[in-house]
Amino acid sequence: MNIYVAYENAVTSKRYINSYTEAGVYITQWEIQLTELYYGNNVLCVDVDGNLYKVDGDNHGITKINSSGVLTLVEYDSDVYFYNIATGPDGYIYTVEYDADFNSGYISKRNASDLVSVATKTIDPAGVKGNAWEGFTIDSDSNFYLTNATDDRYEKWTWADGLVASRSSANAIRSGGLGVAGTTLGSLDGLGHHPITIPVALDEDETDGVLDDITRPAKVGNIYGYLLYAGDDESSNLWIGKYSSALVKQWTVMLADSTQFTVASIAAYPFLTTPTVTTQAVTDY
Repeated sequence: MNIYVAYENAVTSKRYINSYTEAGVYITQWEIQLTELYYGNNVLCVDVDGNLYKVDGDNHGITKINSSGVLTLVEYDSDVYFYNIATGPDGYIYTVEYDADFNSGYISKRNASDLVSVATKTIDPAGVKGNAWEGFTIDSDSNFYLTNATDDRYEKWTWADGLVASRSSANAIRSGGLGVAGTTLGSLDGLGHHPITIPVALDEDETDGVLDDITRPAKVGNIYGYLLYAGDDESSNLWIGKYSSALVKQWTVMLADSTQFTVASIAAYPFLTTPTVTTQAVTDY
């Protein structure tokens, strides 16, 4: 499965998506519009067929691109703000959304085929308006993990039972996103620029770490059983890397044209199993 990283070269003011094999071998690059991939943390996801989904830069849309870089589908809704996107093990695409008034946040379950929403799950407590949900990932058991940046808190949700666990963070988890590797959740201190891990059970405190080669990690994702990080070194070169749940380097790659960058997200298909999907024809709110 391919790994994708979206970034901006601040010197040329151009934005790109680069693709790599799971071993870190460069495949190709696509240039994208300057309006794209600016907001959010987990703004890319990949399905089992290698299609890439990304949140549009103005946050009102989702686009689907095949593995050859061809745009195949656009879902746009001026009344919705999309902030994060993730692939589920059931084959659906899930998004973290707000309405136009930034009322209570919710997760939307969408068909991969047409990006139509078939169900939603409210994640803000009753009476709470617009918590900032800045990280989003899903594990192979269909548990949802979010970072509530308003309260600096990790949250674990299920579709059936709602919030099942939470834990406060001692770090500034206001940017960077989330990834999951086995029983470990990968996160970032967005201000201190260091990686963090915490058990997916959220029953222990975080562990701070360091990454070989990536001295200032900026974004995190995952690929079946491993964490993916993107960030820069002390010379402002952009790197991506694959690391174990204990943050042991598997490989790293420096992007050749990336001095002084802004990275938007890093993503790959996160599961080993192939999903069985039943497409629903109606929206269930």
